Amino acid sequence: MSKIRVFVDSNIWFSAFYKKGSVSELVEKLLQKKFEIVISEIVLEEALKNIKKKIPNAFSLICQFFQEHPVTVIKNPQLKQIKKFTGLAQKKDLPILVSALDYQCRFFITGNKKDFKVSLIGKRYNLSILSTREMLNVI
Repeated sequence: MSKIRVFVDSNIWFSAFYKKGSVSELVEKLLQKKFEIVISEIVLEEALKNIKKKIPNAFSLICQFFQEHPVTVIKNPQLKQIKKFTGLAQKKDLPILVSALDYQCRFFITGNKKDFKVSLIGKRYNLSILSTREMLNVI
């Protein structure tokens, strides 16, 4: 049986390493359950950059985490792929959404649901965009 693909946005990674709480609990549960954690190159770069800048003492921890845990890093989509999905998310978030769609993720976890056309994406592409708490309820 294949694992359920879950795309985890950069703001979730930042929160998980900022302090213990529901977000770090979510990451731990995703690792223990039958999920494939997916991120794109953009998400990886953004998470590392923000952690290094805002919580530098956690930078080595996140680097170690990505080395030791099974996280799938997928290539960023090309511009022609992104254009097909214009209007489904804020411009800055569109490449991240397209990565999740192209890799056929079932869930997209983010702290910024307001930046996405959640209902339309769910109906059209069978991708559930959820908050941390909502995903914890799914698990």
